[in-house]
Amino acid sequence: MSDPAEVASASPSSAARSPRSARRKARKYALDVLFAADLQGIDPTAIVDQGLLTSQTPLPDYSRQLIAGVSDHLSQIDAEINAHLKSGWSLDRMPRVDRCLARLAVYETMQTEIPGAVAASEAASLAAELSTSESPQFLSGLLGAIMRSEISTAGLGEDDEPDNAVGDGVVGEEVVDLDDGSGDGTDDSVAEATAGSFNDESSD
Repeated sequence: MSDPAEVASASPSSAARSPRSARRKARKYALDVLFAADLQGIDPTAIVDQGLLTSQTPLPDYSRQLIAGVSDHLSQIDAEINAHLKSGWSLDRMPRVDRCLARLAVYETMQTEIPGAVAASEAASLAAELSTSESPQFLSGLLGAIMRSEISTAGLGEDDEPDNAVGDGVVGEEVVDLDDGSGDGTDDSVAEATAGSFNDESSD
């Protein structure tokens, strides 16, 4: 039998991790849907609305928000990603998992309360688990360039401390450095965000 003192001491830590863990699971569920929709060439919301999910586990509300948000803002999200890919690269050239993770992270950064550094770090973490060995660095560089562009466009001064500043991203209890992805398909020189920013658009 467990020592009551040990159980009591472990409970606060477990409770503190649960929201982050729940969001991570929600992202993974959303990724599954986005991946399936991308593979089939259909709107991801159709998979949810038509009951085409293979899993019997109900989708968390945050998964539904992510799926609907990416679907609603897909053209703006893809324009933002394309603007920060190096010449010769395109969304179609990216591995499907990376493409879907990038879309999730850009949506989270633009339309939710999740800091950009966290969204980018979570995307890199899932890429390390589900995609190629080069994918975490690639996504870190791509998303880092997008976040820096957004900060620059916002007109923040050098001494300002933006909420979504990219540098170190938190993954669980660890800190992961988001490098600039040198040598991959990301363009770190882009200084402006693409037109049609969707900050002012309503989110689900």
